[in-house]
Amino acid sequence: PDTVHGTVTRRLDRLDPDSQLTLQVASVSGPRFPTSMVVDVHPVMRREPHRVKGHLATHHHLDLLQADRIEELDGYAFSHGILRDVAYSLLLYSQRQKLHRDIVSWYEHAWPDSLAHYYALLAHHLEAADEPGRAADYLRREAERVFGLGLARQSVDIGRRAAHLLGVDIPAGGPELQREIGHECERIASLCSGRPEELT
Repeated sequence: PDTVHGTVTRRLDRLDPDSQLTLQVASVSGPRFPTSMVVDVHPVMRREPHRVKGHLATHHHLDLLQADRIEELDGYAFSHGILRDVAYSLLLYSQRQKLHRDIVSWYEHAWPDSLAHYYALLAHHLEAADEPGRAADYLRREAERVFGLGLARQSVDIGRRAAHLLGVDIPAGGPELQREIGHECERIASLCSGRPEELT
């Protein structure tokens, strides 16, 4: 409700600007985030990790965040979804886009050997960064990964989402899907690998 949103906004406005920015940066990651990621993608204080960590510790003390562990890394989780949503909404669209891209780069460099665990997450960030081609490529990888687990229906759903990002609408089911799915999946593969210039 607007009243709740307004109350949370006023609470965040009481933070000093640098501290509020750190919380906004964290909000782009989602409900949970590693501390090191917020440090590394921070647009102003990435060379001052002690300040970023101090801000997050303050947010924890104020019950805005809860201590958490993400893939064996120290981190935090937002105490309530509305806190994360409001912090995110206070960013300019251009700021969100850049942070989403930087978060993808962070994952690609931090966990290159286990990136498959994050294909869907990276696709989400790239879609939010307005990079549908790269998002579709990660969704394609996720569809292949899920198919390899024997989850064919989920794989098709993910593939349909990837196709939609590329402007290709695959029918949801029935005989029409059976006729077209092979053709459209080949088209997705072509768009994602053979013609990268159409994905930017």
